[in-house]
Amino acid sequence: MTSMTKKKARRPQLGPMERARRQANYIRLLAFLVAAMILMAGLKLNLFPELYMLGVAGLLIYPMSAQGLLFLFDKQDRPTKTVHQLLMQADAMVIGLVCALLHFALVPAMVLLIIVHANSVSSGGLKPWLLNVLMTGVGALLMGWMLGFQVLSPEQTPVLLSVISMLGLGIYVGASSAFAHLQARYLKQAQELVGRQQKQAVDMSRKLAKYLPPQVWGSIFSGKRDAKLETRRKRLTVFFSDIKGFSAISEELPLTTLTKMLNTYLSEMTRIALRHGGTIDKFIGDAVMIFFGDPKSEGAQEDAYRCVLMAIEMQEQMKLLRQRWQREGIDHKLEIRIGINTGYATVGNFGTDSRMD
Repeated sequence: MTSMTKKKARRPQLGPMERARRQANYIRLLAFLVAAMILMAGLKLNLFPELYMLGVAGLLIYPMSAQGLLFLFDKQDRPTKTVHQLLMQADAMVIGLVCALLHFALVPAMVLLIIVHANSVSSGGLKPWLLNVLMTGVGALLMGWMLGFQVLSPEQTPVLLSVISMLGLGIYVGASSAFAHLQARYLKQAQELVGRQQKQAVDMSRKLAKYLPPQVWGSIFSGKRDAKLETRRKRLTVFFSDIKGFSAISEELPLTTLTKMLNTYLSEMTRIALRHGGTIDKFIGDAVMIFFGDPKSEGAQEDAYRCVLMAIEMQEQMKLLRQRWQREGIDHKLEIRIGINTGYATVGNFGTDSRMD
């Protein structure tokens, strides 16, 4: 016996758009089932010759063929939008043929016209609907010409045929309403999915932004700079700084105190650098590397001027930080050393396709 603990293979879940397309195919099938039902009722009431059974068979075969064509295109990853539009016009032409087969009986013909044209308006809009009207007329004229334009007057139309037609219309309207409700739900699910993905992307970009200079992050996410290996020569003003005697101090201070002090220092230096437009390249322990001139530049002279102003402000800020640390019990007289140079450098992305700097 087959083990009861064996799990059944799960079918892959369909996306909202795929489910909506399948629902649309079911609605097409239902529309032609209604048409076949009306024509079959006319045959049972002896209004039409037995040869019209071929028309009933065609109304049952056509939607199956249309669904098979859509499935074939979808399986081959070919665009199905054009096929959908062509099938919509073919639907209208077939309904025109059926109206002629019904000898243009008023109520049955009106029911079929309402079905096909309501579907075209809801699915395509005004332009496809006008084309649908044309194709319906072509189908009706073609079949009417072949049959000699026989017309069944309202007095000759049995009440039962009209009742069956209205019943078919009611079934179609109910199914279409349910389909519209499902489409709205699928659309809501798709919007919620897109919203979650956008939120995840925003959260991820905010996290990644903390590891990149704001200028570099902004140029990448705006599309101005691509993440590929490329370099170029530019004139930069480069700033280096470190804390004098920091290695010795790090051996004396407790880890928590050292971490708090270093984070405070780097936060203050970062704030000043960003205010002056500097691109923070990296932190190496207590050392800071900043450059001016890439990815944005105000000109070599202005870049150098801003860098010097930044360095002066950092020195002034360091005096305030020493006073603060002294109040917290850190008696070491911390000073920063700064080096600035202006010249041509090769800038860009270095490394490999999987890891760049």
